[in-house]
Amino acid sequence: MSNARRLGLALALALSPGALAALAMSGCDRAPSPGGRQAQEQPSEGGKSATLRREGPGPDEVARDFAAKRREFRAQTERDLAELDRSIDALERDVAAASGEAKRELEASLVKAREARRAVKENLEVADTVLEATWDSFKAKVRKHLGEARVSVETRPTGP
Repeated sequence: MSNARRLGLALALALSPGALAALAMSGCDRAPSPGGRQAQEQPSEGGKSATLRREGPGPDEVARDFAAKRREFRAQTERDLAELDRSIDALERDVAAASGEAKRELEASLVKAREARRAVKENLEVADTVLEATWDSFKAKVRKHLGEARVSVETRPTGP
């Protein structure tokens, strides 16, 4: 093998890693897209390019959706509390009209209903601070208290 041929082969081998590195890095000169999302430019009508997003909703959209869920839950729970208050008022009238054992049972139901209502109201006051990760358990706790209050106001003495 001639010296020129050996020199050419050595030069080709020496440049190969650099050439490979240059090829590998050729796509890295673009800055990351906003929000860390992967964007891909596609030609659109009129020859202009349009950026297509490949991921789901961004953090702002997720936060807005969660805030809307909280507002909706708060509004529904406020309506449930208003209905519960009407039932508690009716139970108070029943307590006033009752006597004996029936009155004691109604009074116990009234106490339970008020305690459960208070728990719902206290939880509702902190609803805006609940994180999305614990939202489902928070809602379950509020619904449990609402259910307890409803059972208490619907319970009537069984005796004469």
